[in-house]
Amino acid sequence: MNNSNIKEWFIRFFKGIFIALGFILPGVSGGVLAAILGLYERMLNFMAHLRQNFKKDFWFFLPVGFGWYRWYYFIKPTIRIFAC
Repeated sequence: MNNSNIKEWFIRFFKGIFIALGFILPGVSGGVLAAILGLYERMLNFMAHLRQNFKKDFWFFLPVGFGWYRWYYFIKPTIRIFAC
């Protein structure tokens, strides 16, 4: 993996974190954040045509899923502890 691939991977990871913010911020949806970040159209295409380019799209969205998971299950609970 070269440096540009690693950079792109981390960018998609952080996009996943921002999409997860849509689950706790009032008035902001994860879909809107995905559209703003440029992932929404590709995500819809991936879900509509799962068998077409599955491996390529799976590896593209894997860091997004990791970012979402990281935020939603690890960072969100710690914020809730300190906010109370």
